[in-house]
Amino acid sequence: MNNQIVANLLIFEDKWKNGEKQSELIQKALELGFSAIEIRREYFFNIHEEIEEIKTLRMKNNFELYYSIPDKIFVDGKVNQAFKNYISESKDLGVSKIKCNIGDFQNFKGNMKEELSFILDNSFEVNVENDQSKENGTIAPIQKFFVKVSNEGLDIGFVYDIGNWLFVSESPETAKEQLKTYTRYIHLKDIEKTSNSELTVVGIDKGQLDWRKLLRDLLSDYPLAIEYPMENNEDIHSDLKTINTYLETLS
Repeated sequence: MNNQIVANLLIFEDKWKNGEKQSELIQKALELGFSAIEIRREYFFNIHEEIEEIKTLRMKNNFELYYSIPDKIFVDGKVNQAFKNYISESKDLGVSKIKCNIGDFQNFKGNMKEELSFILDNSFEVNVENDQSKENGTIAPIQKFFVKVSNEGLDIGFVYDIGNWLFVSESPETAKEQLKTYTRYIHLKDIEKTSNSELTVVGIDKGQLDWRKLLRDLLSDYPLAIEYPMENNEDIHSDLKTINTYLETLS
């Protein structure tokens, strides 16, 4: 296996809640040894100022940057024009991948290739993720979207979030098999069911997911992001060691 381990800045959720900016969190991730970092658009306090800080940080450090955009490509059956801003931000940051959600594709009646051309201009890799909603997080609509993507010859990939399937009562194993053709990035987490049957995101080996089994048989070079809150650097080091040890067994 030759997976790149990515730090999604959700790992520093508490620090962000206490006012630390993403440029500061990136520096912490670099000090922990990460060479690929996924920033989150909703984590910006002052987006224009912080984009410049991140650009400066990138000039001084060699790391790959991914951009998580918590918005939908399609809204009310039309292409979401807010993506013009998101694409501009992505180009300014020099990201290599963006991640977003599909949205209301089922009511889209336009020319997909033409209307998505401003997003799919080969500046970076575009991927959509299964979230925790029926619209964007269940297998059937995601499959329908990718059938159209394939038929149109569009370069859009899939982010397989191993935990989100449980929030929509679907099988991570089934999703893996049915969507692995389109998958090119993985979000890793575990899910715990509380005493009142609510689901919560937790770190690996702290919940009910067999993440090792879910990673097995996937292609060898997918980037793999740690995407769950962590309490301290010791936990991050420990989970990195656990993940890398397992990946080595798949080589």
